[in-house]
Amino acid sequence: MRTTSTIRLDRDALEANLQALRALGDGSHGICAVVKADAYGIGASRVIPRMVAQGVDLLAVFSPSEACEISEFSGQKPILVLMPVHELDRSQASMGLLSHGRLHLVAHDEKQILNLEEEARILGVRIPLHLELDTGMGRGGCLPAEASRVLSIISASSRLELAGLMTHLPDPVGDPDRSRSQRATLTSFLEEHQALVPERCRLHAAATAAAIRDSSLRLDMLRVGIGWAGITDHVLQDQSSEHVGHSFQPILSWWSNCMHIRQLSEGSTVGYGSGWRAPRDSRIGLIPVGYADGYAPPRNGMQHRVMVHGRSGSRLVPVVGSVNMDQIMLDLTDAGSIESGDAVELISNDPSSPIHLTRVAARAGMLPYAFLTGLGHRIPRVLVAGGHGSHSATTSLSFTEARDRQAMGG
Repeated sequence: MRTTSTIRLDRDALEANLQALRALGDGSHGICAVVKADAYGIGASRVIPRMVAQGVDLLAVFSPSEACEISEFSGQKPILVLMPVHELDRSQASMGLLSHGRLHLVAHDEKQILNLEEEARILGVRIPLHLELDTGMGRGGCLPAEASRVLSIISASSRLELAGLMTHLPDPVGDPDRSRSQRATLTSFLEEHQALVPERCRLHAAATAAAIRDSSLRLDMLRVGIGWAGITDHVLQDQSSEHVGHSFQPILSWWSNCMHIRQLSEGSTVGYGSGWRAPRDSRIGLIPVGYADGYAPPRNGMQHRVMVHGRSGSRLVPVVGSVNMDQIMLDLTDAGSIESGDAVELISNDPSSPIHLTRVAARAGMLPYAFLTGLGHRIPRVLVAGGHGSHSATTSLSFTEARDRQAMGG
């Protein structure tokens, strides 16, 4: 098929980010790559095979259905389901994961664990569990008193095994002292119940921010989401971090093409609501992406910009008028020699660029996570090596299943 927009994923940057995460501190910790919501909207089928090749220890998703979806291209890696699961899925994919000990679940409370023990008995499987201690997130998991009872149930069961002891840190950037206190609560719980905790059990608390900023929070394993994608500038807000930010390279860029150009006279309006009026005779370009693709409109008082790549070089130009479902309009009047078919960069993988993801998301009033997960599935995700290659975004792409599998493996 022919596409008018592509999301490019830099394979080399992904691998370098994973290596940088592994090298934090003394490098003795494991890596749990969080790939929920289709790997934050980036494209799980594209990035997970590279993660497996790089030796990540564990993959994490939110739901059992997500675990089944990624099971076919995740090699033999175990998959951790973060949501409270009370009943085991009987699908072929789920049973395959369970029978090979690849489906890890999080223990949230006593009732859930008793349900899982009965489910495991009925199905004749053994379930690895990660007991979540709620140390202040106030979301999943249980408080220490209930956690003690849950741990006793797991230890006494022939159908359950403790694979991990975990917590979530709500604000390691804004409140690092509290994060260290939460870590102390987790490690104290471990010390108090050491007799019930197998040696192979992994202790984990740190997500991207904590992993980068504080070595004391890394424990046995890092549970990293957007960090593997190289989106770390929101973490490195000051100079207190223990790891240099430029060691992480954003892997994602979004490209399209200028599909139509027209000349408008001074005073002409553009878009629904006639919200933009040409202050002079203007050259307007049409780009075939819009909010249906996840290009969220800017908040009031803000204006999106994109980078056009023409014969006279690369120029930053404003998006004018409203963001439509399938298209945006650019003011190309000062952009030099731009022709129909020239490349347009909507998101750059250069952290210093005005159109880096965090800045585009901020103009839309969104967190980078929210912007990423909103990227439309109709945009092909293309794995590239050694940078971007050609600027063109309208290459003919044939995505048969066999070629998909080849591309996923690089």
